[in-house]
Amino acid sequence: MEEHYAAEREKKEAKRKKKLEKEEALRREEEECVRTEEERVRTEKKALKAKQKKALEAEARAAMQKDMSIQLAIQVGDLENRLVERMYQVVAPALTPSRERGKKKVRCASDSDEASSAHSEGSHTSVTQELNEKTERLCISEKRKRGAEPVFEQPSPLMELSAKRTPKRGILKPVKLTGWLTRSKSKKAGGGLTPKSNKKKIATPISKRRTSPTCAATTALTPTAKGALARLRYRNDVLKELKSLDATELQSICREEGLHYDKKIDAIFDIADHRIERAFGGAAAGNVEVIDVVASEDLGGDGKVEPAEGGDV
Repeated sequence: MEEHYAAEREKKEAKRKKKLEKEEALRREEEECVRTEEERVRTEKKALKAKQKKALEAEARAAMQKDMSIQLAIQVGDLENRLVERMYQVVAPALTPSRERGKKKVRCASDSDEASSAHSEGSHTSVTQELNEKTERLCISEKRKRGAEPVFEQPSPLMELSAKRTPKRGILKPVKLTGWLTRSKSKKAGGGLTPKSNKKKIATPISKRRTSPTCAATTALTPTAKGALARLRYRNDVLKELKSLDATELQSICREEGLHYDKKIDAIFDIADHRIERAFGGAAAGNVEVIDVVASEDLGGDGKVEPAEGGDV
């Protein structure tokens, strides 16, 4: 029994030792992980600090270079100005008076040279302050006056323009109406259309050829041709009178004469046809022979006009 108890105690002791060893190993691993993490954080901090330090050094170096370039530009500009002034002092006496035109160059007082020399010795980081100091020292000592203005013996004469001319109104020739415009549908008061033949009506175009006065004198007109010519002249007069009226006046005329008003152009031709029919009646109705209109001032052209069967021309 004692041996059995001893063996059991040894087993328990061995298990306890193994458990302690495992716990010790886990603790060591945790400590190693914590140590590694701390080392990594420390390394990152060092790298970040080094990076920030390099950035600050680069910014400081860039600012220093910029300041040095500005100071160098200012010093070179002062040196160039002094060199130009010195050259001008040397070359100015040799220039002819004709070359010295315009205002004299503005020069600062003598203390400006001393200030510029003292300014070049020290280094100033503020460019604005230096420019302000230079601006305060600027002054206009004197100006060179120009010569006398040239005087002309004989002044130039004044420009004369022709009188403004306004074109006269009413001298334009009236628009000639073509055959297809003059042939409109006349409407009665009841709204019906006037009877017309089925034959296609084509107006003969007026020739643009000018005839001689001798030919006009030898042309003979028949009584029927004279009536058709009077009818055509009366129609043109009525059209000239009606084309200057507006729509309201044409509506009132159509109402008085018992015609139907549809459109302005149609109303003009309807009124003209109605007045021709009322003035001439059926005297000129029917087929009329072709007439030759020569040297007519009212029509403004020469040629042949073939009136329609219903009396419309």
